[in-house]
Amino acid sequence: MAKKKVKDRKAPAKGKKKGNIFQRIGHGFNDIRSELKRVVWPDKKKLKQSTATVLAIIVMFTVLIYIFDVAIRGIFTVSGFYSAKQETVADPNADTAPIDTIEVPVEGTSTENGGD
Repeated sequence: MAKKKVKDRKAPAKGKKKGNIFQRIGHGFNDIRSELKRVVWPDKKKLKQSTATVLAIIVMFTVLIYIFDVAIRGIFTVSGFYSAKQETVADPNADTAPIDTIEVPVEGTSTENGGD
């Protein structure tokens, strides 16, 4: 029977430090920059085509959701489960317009003569 070759995996060095936070952030940005250099960017024609496709799909789903919304609202309104009218309930704590009061003089008092 043939022997299987086992790949020698290197374990991280125990004594090696990661570096401070700023070095790790800088290393991360360098990795991002190197990955972005490998990206194959689309040409202008492909970019316009992809953008138009995405916008068409968004418009299509917007119309589809609107149609479903109108249909479900119609079903609920006809069934009586949903009413488009809002019920108005008088709020007892709400400020109402003050009622005009009329002063009625009490018998036996006179305001014209200074109380005499």
